[in-house]
Amino acid sequence: MPVYDMRCPEGDGYYPDIICSIKMRHQQACPACGEFLVIVPPPVSIVGPMPSKPLKIDQIGRSFESNEELRQYKRENPNARFQNKQEFRKHKDEVRERCERSARRQGFTDLEEKRSHLRQTN
Repeated sequence: MPVYDMRCPEGDGYYPDIICSIKMRHQQACPACGEFLVIVPPPVSIVGPMPSKPLKIDQIGRSFESNEELRQYKRENPNARFQNKQEFRKHKDEVRERCERSARRQGFTDLEEKRSHLRQTN
């Protein structure tokens, strides 16, 4: 569940770290006056210079700011496997097909029907 910083619109207080579901975030009431709390947007912080286009390797969930950083990662992690686009697309299609089969075994016609059913129940 997400964590929100909220404040009372009447000025009764500031409430950091409120944990609630996304659907319930606008229904949190102030303990003092009962008014609905307002979400306080978190501050944006950027430390140091930001590269204009960082190199991102999605398969391992890492972003590398330079090719040197990528080469160093490969030296430190020789067992890390990098996939090209065709291998990744094949893997993605296999996973999608497994999800489709699982949805059909559970009684749905396809994965989209299962997703829409889950959206309606949540």
